[in-house]
Amino acid sequence: FKKFIDDKLAYEYVQQGHAGKAFRMHYSLEAIKPNPQANIINDLIAIALDPEKSRFDKILTTKQDGTKMIEDLLNIKGVMLWNSGEPAAALETFKQIPVAQRGANRFNPFIERAKICVHCKQSDSLLIYNRPGILERIFELEFKANSDYSNSALYFYQLGLAHFNLSYFGPNWNAMDYFRSGGNWRYAKSNIFLHWYFPFGNKENHNLSKAKSYFEKVLEVSKDRERSARATFWLARCDWLTYVTSSGYQAPRNSNYLPSLPSEYRVYYQQLEADYAET
Repeated sequence: FKKFIDDKLAYEYVQQGHAGKAFRMHYSLEAIKPNPQANIINDLIAIALDPEKSRFDKILTTKQDGTKMIEDLLNIKGVMLWNSGEPAAALETFKQIPVAQRGANRFNPFIERAKICVHCKQSDSLLIYNRPGILERIFELEFKANSDYSNSALYFYQLGLAHFNLSYFGPNWNAMDYFRSGGNWRYAKSNIFLHWYFPFGNKENHNLSKAKSYFEKVLEVSKDRERSARATFWLARCDWLTYVTSSGYQAPRNSNYLPSLPSEYRVYYQQLEADYAET
């Protein structure tokens, strides 16, 4: 009988334009985090903020421990906007959360690590940013890069590092995502992977174009050959990871071998060898 009631109410809520209520009749909030849907999140936020909501609506926007769901909903919306290429809107959304509820500082995507290590333990003393803090620092670096020309190469470099480290391949992937599967290495349409628990699948942030654009700007303005060599290395790494997660990737027969990169993905490796061998 409960399943029947849930189905019936979900149907009625869809007819009324309440996608959030309909979703909550079948799923917990955790089920939407890996691939948030704007119509569902916005509906639940509107209900949670409604001072005249019904007792049942209060239940739908309350967590099992009895606390309100609004901070989680705003966090999810902020992450969704960030992933959609709207960082300013994401920051404004995060700022709607009371400072005490924004979470501990547990990220630092601006640190350079030569070794790619998604789950390596990081020193707590270095984790000095929360989500809105990361965005504020990114905006600050972008402003400095376009105004302090003598140091713009350094700022562009830090921005490239940040966007790489915030991707699926970096240690701060969970700032822009809630769920990462190591099995989702291969290409999928729109980077959305089917998952048994998540009704809208799991969306992974494989796109490294933003990181590449900043490292390319480093090469345009840098007068420091060491920094240019480092930027070239990161560009080569971005191309390598772009290839191995593309639909055209062909795995080597021996799993211990590195893949043979097509020529268009080897440009920066060749440039590193040809132009920066002495660095």
